[in-house]
Amino acid sequence: MITKNQKEFCIKRKMRFPKIYIIILNYNCWKDTVECVESVLKSRYKNIQVIVIDNNSPDNSMDYIKKFFDGILETSYLKELKLPEVSFTYKPKQYVYVEKEDLNSDYLKKVPITKNKNYPIILIQTGENRGFGAGVNVALRFLLDKEENAFVFLLNPDMVLNEDTIEKLVNCSKNNIGVWGINIYDYYNRRRELFKGGFKVTGYGTVKPVLEFGQRPDFISGSALFCHLDVFRKVGLFDERYFLYWEDADWCFAARNKGFELFFCKDAVGFDKGGKSTGRGELTEYFYTVNLFKFYSKYFPGRKNLMYFFVLLRMIKKFFKGNFRISFAIGKGFWDSLRLKDEKHT
Repeated sequence: MITKNQKEFCIKRKMRFPKIYIIILNYNCWKDTVECVESVLKSRYKNIQVIVIDNNSPDNSMDYIKKFFDGILETSYLKELKLPEVSFTYKPKQYVYVEKEDLNSDYLKKVPITKNKNYPIILIQTGENRGFGAGVNVALRFLLDKEENAFVFLLNPDMVLNEDTIEKLVNCSKNNIGVWGINIYDYYNRRRELFKGGFKVTGYGTVKPVLEFGQRPDFISGSALFCHLDVFRKVGLFDERYFLYWEDADWCFAARNKGFELFFCKDAVGFDKGGKSTGRGELTEYFYTVNLFKFYSKYFPGRKNLMYFFVLLRMIKKFFKGNFRISFAIGKGFWDSLRLKDEKHT
């Protein structure tokens, strides 16, 4: 049965070429970000506007990004980028730069989202690194205040799209209300499929990629998540307590609890470089572990004690394999979860 909210969304989606906002959160990976933006700007679908948020990157990412958009960045900086479909255009691009001092002022409200198709790129410097959710929420709050009828497409900075990816997503979403994912392949090995839209949450504290058609994900990966802005209006923003990892799972579970379904657009394709912002080290293991308990406490409280067992087992395995720093990071995440176990999750 179609609800009143769903009928409202259907009416809004009757627009033939709806506005799409591409939100990209950068942290210490400006080269990947400019390649991601270039792939978006070469899209066949033209009713788009790009928003790049930087979480105060120590490598001065925003300075390089602005130089690239000003058309004055040396091409040698980008020689390591490999995807042949993205040919860089070193011409100045119109953009608006918002500094941290302006985030809580009326200045941000004056940033143009013009009604023609020559939209400026919006660059936002948050001035601090409060994690994925908090960074993306800056752009979402801005859009929720400015827009009534538009879509948002969250992209990791190390993602590259085909020219028809956004067009395919728009077509897929016309008749189905919910949250959409795309077909993700390895940037470095384009025949290797990574997942179809998202992941399944297991009963032992891990996630498994969806690789079969017809299998619905438990959550859409935040690396490429597409939905109408009204879904965020109804569900709310990302939970900023997660900082890194599991925030996309948390938000998608909240969306499902509000009655929104998760979908996979099989013809929409992206290429992922695999965690260029976060890397694969102790920081990853720590936040994955501590946020695992936040997620299971909120949605599967009966399994929380079982999670302690599996995480301890994983920590011990890493130790005996000689991965002492990884084992220590998992242990620290485990301990901090115990220390904060009385935190309320609402």
